[in-house]
Amino acid sequence: MDFFYNILVTGCSSGLGKALFNEVHSHDHLRAFAHHRSMTADPFALYGDVNDSNFPDKLDEFIRTRQIECFINNAGVYEGNVLETNLLSQVKMLQVVYDYFAEQKKGRIININSLAGINPTAGESLYCASKFGLKGFSKSLQLEAIGSGVEITDVYLGGVQTRMTEGRDNYDSLMKADDVARQIIDLVNTKSYYVNELILRKRNESSSS
Repeated sequence: MDFFYNILVTGCSSGLGKALFNEVHSHDHLRAFAHHRSMTADPFALYGDVNDSNFPDKLDEFIRTRQIECFINNAGVYEGNVLETNLLSQVKMLQVVYDYFAEQKKGRIININSLAGINPTAGESLYCASKFGLKGFSKSLQLEAIGSGVEITDVYLGGVQTRMTEGRDNYDSLMKADDVARQIIDLVNTKSYYVNELILRKRNESSSS
């Protein structure tokens, strides 16, 4: 089976990003690269705040130097600079990655989104707006990418056990990050077929996250 070998995962400090990185790293035939906001002991990682004005340039240099073939766009927040982090910075990053992949005539982008990007929920207006915006941008980019060799997968997740959801009453019933990461990597990281949209949620979970 033909895989995308060099994979960059953003937002790897904790939660799903950390689980995705560990899942990629567990496969001997794949090479995982991490993005962290703050410095760690990893000498091969990409560092920086995605909201910094110079981050797109740092990302561009990194993906070219490391010859990244698959970009897992996972960084995001639930509170704080929601629109900037979850949408505006995402658009800038995706433009950089897409341009590089289009030059190479190959590559896969995996956007980690939320069910909040499909169905709005009360009390989460900014968060839902950011996820709807990411969905719209990604869907348009999928159309623009036809014939380019670049494939874009949107992953919509229900509730996952991360720091963002620790305060929820139903935390124990949410999906485990390791299980979600395994499903995502197994389903989307192969050149043998192309999944353009993936929805993962518990069987008894509502259509909003």
